[in-house]
Amino acid sequence: MQTQAYQILPCVAPPERPGLNGIACDVVARVAAARGGSESICETTLAALVAAAVAGERGRCLDVLADARRARITDIRFVETYLSAAARRMGADWVSDRMSFAQVSIGMAQLQGLLRDIPAGRGETAAPGESASGRGPGAAIMVVPAGEQHSFGARIATSRLRRSGVAVHLMIAPSPANLLDAVRGSGIDALMFSVGSAGGLAICRDLIHLVRCDHSGALPTIVGGASLEGEQDVAASTGADIVTSDPAAALRACMARIPVARVSA
Repeated sequence: MQTQAYQILPCVAPPERPGLNGIACDVVARVAAARGGSESICETTLAALVAAAVAGERGRCLDVLADARRARITDIRFVETYLSAAARRMGADWVSDRMSFAQVSIGMAQLQGLLRDIPAGRGETAAPGESASGRGPGAAIMVVPAGEQHSFGARIATSRLRRSGVAVHLMIAPSPANLLDAVRGSGIDALMFSVGSAGGLAICRDLIHLVRCDHSGALPTIVGGASLEGEQDVAASTGADIVTSDPAAALRACMARIPVARVSA
């Protein structure tokens, strides 16, 4: 299939589907509730994690994880709260010139190593289109567009979904053809994009356009990531159905409201 260059494709508005506005409202409510009830972070543990990661000392990183477990911090909370907070702190320190790019790169590599070391639970080995139980709460493709500098946020989101039993196929910088092949070959309930830059949003827009043309807009699309923190209207610029940094809530909403959205192989 011949496609136009990314810069030429127009923004594609989400198709009109019953219940879509309800999905967006449900996601917003869930995210607000999650933020309001979040637990505090142990500063000592977080500081120790950042220091060990930036030093590039794998043994110290594992010691921090062991100490966290002894303090009854669950692996799920360590991944979703402490690893994410450590990545944000390193990024903030780099922007403020308190850390060098090399330090941040080393630290992120260590955090990704910890993420790989912690068992992901149910759904970790499930193939795209089926959960660990064969039915489960759904399936999704998570895409990091070409040109993005980091995939850590997407890996955290993927880990979170897999711990919930969702079968997730993570694709890093897929070509349009490869993404279409993946969507066509898997029974999935949502197509998710983790985007951190304006350039990534442009690519995301064109991939959404491509998938919609191929599947008549039947597959819900979700955009999340650091790009949501900017001033750009992400929904308007990409044509995504849902814009949120809570992938689990978004997928649950899709499964609850659009059961017919599953794409057959």
